[in-house]
Amino acid sequence: MNRSTSRALIGLLFTLMATQSLAQNQDSIFQVRYATALEKLNAGAYRDAATQLSQLIGNGYKNPDAYVNRGLANYQLKDYEKAVSDFTEAEKAGASSSKINEYRGNAHYFLKNWSGAISDLERLLSSGRSDVEIIQRIGTAKYAIKDYKGAAESLTRVVGRGVKDKDVFSMLGLSHAQLKDCPETVKALSAAVSMGASDKEVFVQLGNCQYAAKDYAGTIESLSRAIGLGVATSEVFLQRGNSLYTQQRFDDAAKDFEKVVSLGVKDAEVFKNLGDIRFTKNDFAGAIKYYDQSVALADKDAVVFNNRGKAKQNTGDAKGAVADFDKALQLNPTYTKALFNRGMARFDIQDYSGSVEDLEKAKSPEGDPQEIQRRLGISKYNLNLPDAARVNLEAALKAGSKDPKVMLYTGYLRFDNNDFKGAVDLLTSAEMAGEKDIKLNEKRGKASFQLKDYNAAVVDLKKVADKDGADLVTVEALGISYLNLEQDKEALPFLEKAASLGSKNKDVYYQLGNARFRQNDFDAAIESYNKAIDLGASDEVIFNNRGKAKLNKNLAKESIEDFTRALSIRQDYVLAYKNRARARFQVEEFPGVITDLAVVVARNQADAEDYGLLGLSRFNMKDYKSAVEELSKAIEGGNQNVDVLKTRGFAFLELKEYEKAIPDFTIAIDKGVKDASVFAGRGTAKYFTKDFAGALPDLDKAIQQGLNEATLYDMRGYCKYEAKNFTGSITDFTQAIERDGKLGIAYFHRGDAQYREGKWGFAVDDYTQAIAQGIKDPILYNNRGKAHLEQQSYNEAIADFSQAISLNAQYAKAFENRGLAYFKMERFAEASKDFRAAEKLIEKPEADLYKLLADSYFNAKNYVISLEYFDKLISAGFNDKEVYYRRGRVLMETESYEAAIKDFDAAQKAGDNSLQLFLDKAKAYVMLDNTKAAITELTNAINIDKNNSDAYFNRALIKEGIGDFEGAVIDYNRVISLNPEDGLAYYNRANCKAEMDDIGAGISDLDDAIRIEPKNASYYKLRGNFYYQLQETDKACFDWRKAVEFGDSKARFQIDQYCKKK
Repeated sequence: MNRSTSRALIGLLFTLMATQSLAQNQDSIFQVRYATALEKLNAGAYRDAATQLSQLIGNGYKNPDAYVNRGLANYQLKDYEKAVSDFTEAEKAGASSSKINEYRGNAHYFLKNWSGAISDLERLLSSGRSDVEIIQRIGTAKYAIKDYKGAAESLTRVVGRGVKDKDVFSMLGLSHAQLKDCPETVKALSAAVSMGASDKEVFVQLGNCQYAAKDYAGTIESLSRAIGLGVATSEVFLQRGNSLYTQQRFDDAAKDFEKVVSLGVKDAEVFKNLGDIRFTKNDFAGAIKYYDQSVALADKDAVVFNNRGKAKQNTGDAKGAVADFDKALQLNPTYTKALFNRGMARFDIQDYSGSVEDLEKAKSPEGDPQEIQRRLGISKYNLNLPDAARVNLEAALKAGSKDPKVMLYTGYLRFDNNDFKGAVDLLTSAEMAGEKDIKLNEKRGKASFQLKDYNAAVVDLKKVADKDGADLVTVEALGISYLNLEQDKEALPFLEKAASLGSKNKDVYYQLGNARFRQNDFDAAIESYNKAIDLGASDEVIFNNRGKAKLNKNLAKESIEDFTRALSIRQDYVLAYKNRARARFQVEEFPGVITDLAVVVARNQADAEDYGLLGLSRFNMKDYKSAVEELSKAIEGGNQNVDVLKTRGFAFLELKEYEKAIPDFTIAIDKGVKDASVFAGRGTAKYFTKDFAGALPDLDKAIQQGLNEATLYDMRGYCKYEAKNFTGSITDFTQAIERDGKLGIAYFHRGDAQYREGKWGFAVDDYTQAIAQGIKDPILYNNRGKAHLEQQSYNEAIADFSQAISLNAQYAKAFENRGLAYFKMERFAEASKDFRAAEKLIEKPEADLYKLLADSYFNAKNYVISLEYFDKLISAGFNDKEVYYRRGRVLMETESYEAAIKDFDAAQKAGDNSLQLFLDKAKAYVMLDNTKAAITELTNAINIDKNNSDAYFNRALIKEGIGDFEGAVIDYNRVISLNPEDGLAYYNRANCKAEMDDIGAGISDLDDAIRIEPKNASYYKLRGNFYYQLQETDKACFDWRKAVEFGDSKARFQIDQYCKKK
């Protein structure tokens, strides 16, 4: 129960008691003083309350509750002994309350009066209380008096209520430990540790129970913490040592065992374990020392004797080891390990019979241990039991034995059984392991010879021969081996010696032939092959070799006979097919070459040289596709023959696979080929891949080295053309035409060059000649059309463009060019039609095409579509001043004046400050009734051209319109000064002067206007009006009549109104 809770309960109890006491006798002075004491108690003034209650009790106040309340005050003051006394006195006086048990029980608890605490708190539980704190204190008290069963029961209830307290779990676990309940101990103490428990007894008991449960890792951790906290008992070190040993942490285990020994413990198992640990460290002397101590304490453990015997064996004391193994077997006759070890020890003292006896008995039904097989095999070999030895030795090898003797003896046995490869492998391993025996060299050398490993054979057999112990077989094998290694000089003495020893081996003479062959002495080689054949050599190889010798003597036709003979003996003799193919290639029998090598390829035995020869033959047969396939295989296989490379390049050229041809020619050139045809080939390939800059130097070299074909000059000319060397290109095209007057493409190309030089007429002539030579290329007609266009021969140009389109209906450029011709002829509808066709054919049209379309539609007064194209131009980012200006003009035509002004502004921002821009901009402002802005723009125009009468006139007109008659007169004056014959300017100035009440000056201006335009009715009418205002009616009527005469019928009104009266 926490303090705040107890204070609340005490307060309630005070209130109840005070109420009862006051009810009995309100007038009693005791009751008044008692009530005052309770108020102090309720207010937390415990010492005052205790003092006042003590005074009451001392004065004879007999109310049991006074003892209870004083007990509560003393409890709060932590004077637990007085509290216990008060609660006991209250109980004696007849008070009965669960609170007495609760507070007295807690007071006993704090005083560590465990029995009293248990008694009161258990009575409290009996009354129906079940507070977890009460149960916990009962459990703690029982643990303190070593009532471990009771403690475990109470603390289990506490844990079950969710309490997570390290002390609770510690006491619970230690109680279970005392009750020998290890599973529950581990569970509780592990929880306590996880909550931070650090009591050494916790770790000791946890470690003990973990050890009992064989949780060795847990044991090690727990006991290590206990030791770290100061525990140093032999039991703790022993259990941790055993756990470490089980976990194979031998170094740490040894330290613990040695600590146990230092603490005076004499335990045979400890010494045995220490011995085993020393053994694992190869400290066999130390192991023996500990085994001796173990045996001294207990001499009935067969394992100890076996282990000591093994340690002795490892120190070289084989006899002592046998004695220990004997003792182990006496203690345990079925101890297979001891039997095995004794067999091993007997082997070490060369008791082979005893070793075989023990090791045979020690066989395991699951498979023989390697060492048993090794010892058995070597023992039986030394007992001259080869067949039995071979079984054991092979089993030892299979089990992984690397013993030199095992490998040596098994190698000998394998050689004797014609297992030459197995013999070589094992004898080599034996030698590497340290075995040195001339017999090893002889058997391995002969085995290597049988395996055709002539290098190895020579190494071994030469050692045998150097010891003068070589027999005829050795000499023959050595000579033949040298020859196969192409060491003819070394081979010959041994082959001759073999012959001198009476060899009748046809192979000796066959190999003599091979030796002569390798020395390029083909005549002698043929003679030796003949002798071998006389001795019975009749296989396909000797005829093939003799044929090869003849082929090397340039006797290709004769060699074919031998290769054919070889193939008659063995139809699948691939080498003979290869050699006959080479012979046939020399005599240019290309179909035969292809036939022979097809067999080689079919058998998957073709090498890079074969594919090269096959490819060259197919090229000579003009089968270029197959040639490329075969030559590619040759190159990929490592064929470095430059003829193969350049021939594949020419094959690619024939197949028009130009990009593939270039690398082959390049590699051939890099390897030193300077043949003009290769440069021509690479130049041609580069030309057709449009690498004109790269093609030019190659074509130069080809021509400089004497190649004179017209096509080379044409290609070189075109390369120069692409480099913009038009003069040089014309020279080359002319050279091409001189060499082949029917080479239409040269005329075509020269026409292009003439065009680029601005020689339109020559260009037309060359294009026409190209057409005459049969070239029907739409580009040709298009280009001639362009030349006509440059000469302003528009009809001829249109005809050529139309022909180009008829040859290629998708030829966008021809449509565009024909549209341009129509445009120049001001046939804008047809121009726009062609431009639209070009637009549809081009995925992403250029801005120039949109501009032509826009201008065409504009000139055709189709402003809506024109605007569409100007929009496309600007949307595409074409922010040219002219485009903005032209779109502004279109917008003016469509009466979109505000938009027009924006475009004019954009044009101006892009750099257009032309006079016409300001004039048009002023016009737009006028249309928007923005006279001020219009005047500003006209002023800008005048600033550009101070002699532009139109700008002055328009500004005057605007000023007149807004009533600025003086300003208007000034501008009209400037107009008239610039153009004295501008009748309209006089007419307008007359109006302005009249508005300024200077009618006479106005009449004077109208006189000049009529002088300039004597039949302009408006002028007469206005002057008549002015005369009328001056009351000169006759003159007025005269002018009105003139106005009617020149077409102004409305002037008749004035005549009828004012003139008839006179």
